[in-house]
Amino acid sequence: MNILVVSAVLPYPLYSGGQIRLYNLLRILSHDHTIHLVAYIRDESEKKYLSDLSFCSSVCTVKRGGAWQPKYILKTGFSRYPFLYETYNIPEAKREIQEVLDSEKIDLIHVEPSYVWLGLPHTNIPIVAVEHNIEHEVYAKYAKNVRFAPLRWLLDFDIKKMIQAEETVWKSVSSIVSVSKQNKFFIQKSIPDVRVNVVRNGVDLNVFSYQKTKDLKSDPIFLYVGNFAWMENRDAVEYLVLTLWPKILERYKNATLRIVGKSLLDALRIRIQGKNIAVLENVERIQDELQNATIMLAPIRIGGGTKYKILEAMASGLPVITTTLGSEGLDSRHGENVLIANTVDETLIAVDTLVKSPVKYNTIRKNARKLIETKYSFEGIAKELDAVWRNTV
Repeated sequence: MNILVVSAVLPYPLYSGGQIRLYNLLRILSHDHTIHLVAYIRDESEKKYLSDLSFCSSVCTVKRGGAWQPKYILKTGFSRYPFLYETYNIPEAKREIQEVLDSEKIDLIHVEPSYVWLGLPHTNIPIVAVEHNIEHEVYAKYAKNVRFAPLRWLLDFDIKKMIQAEETVWKSVSSIVSVSKQNKFFIQKSIPDVRVNVVRNGVDLNVFSYQKTKDLKSDPIFLYVGNFAWMENRDAVEYLVLTLWPKILERYKNATLRIVGKSLLDALRIRIQGKNIAVLENVERIQDELQNATIMLAPIRIGGGTKYKILEAMASGLPVITTTLGSEGLDSRHGENVLIANTVDETLIAVDTLVKSPVKYNTIRKNARKLIETKYSFEGIAKELDAVWRNTV
């Protein structure tokens, strides 16, 4: 089939979960389908990566730029659609997409994530929309913590528009892809007649190999990985450094925390400085960090879907301590292949459980890798998306 994919980001380099997901799925599915990609970019410099997407039959980019531009803010003020959606409602995008529709016999349009739907021209071609999160829930949790009342009011108003926009998309497209069962149930509860398929996030098992032997170090190395362009990662790392880390250091005085991620703002950098903390933005091989660390800490408090940093850590044999929300979308079990900790005390107990018991430590490692091999290989997940495409058409 001829598939037109419209993406909120260029799916290379692999800096964020959305890029990792789309790159691997398109790479595999291009063997059976002709893929035409239209991707929004933030900067013209991103075009240097187009050659890395050679498995696509054609790649077109539309410059969106940063979100916080006057033109997007003003448009939102006079629109029934929320701010996030309006940043992708660009006339150039509609023109580029229409050119592809006019020149190619497109069988299906795949939009990822769903909020780029507003940038599509009118068409009767079947559309599959992908939901990485229930976006209004992510923003609602963030808005709750905003202390400046006028800003909180504006965010609350925008969230109401986002709820309406999500439901509009869900009603308008041919089928929806969710990355977790939880999100699927939410969508079907909101729109009972909609068709929702779960296509999970995954891992390239050839890239993230399993470390068969891993010694417990007397001075543990903790790791946090995230793209700080996303508010859920900013929130998590602040909570980790300001609340959890001082308590961990009381027990393990020579422990170190390595924070790896892109798009780190200066204001956030200042807040997450502390004793025995290293902040690394330009890590060439995240695999090396995963192999050298003792424990992955992922205290996710807002967001949804399945977190790639957790999947990649599990695939590499790095034990993960995360929250109930962080484990959402994973068929994981507390104490078997991951440790769940929602409070400071629970986190300290989880750390002690791993550091003080080599048997438990290695059991969790082995079980985690087995789970990833069984259910989260991109090769298997690509087949699931292929079935959605074919059934939709």
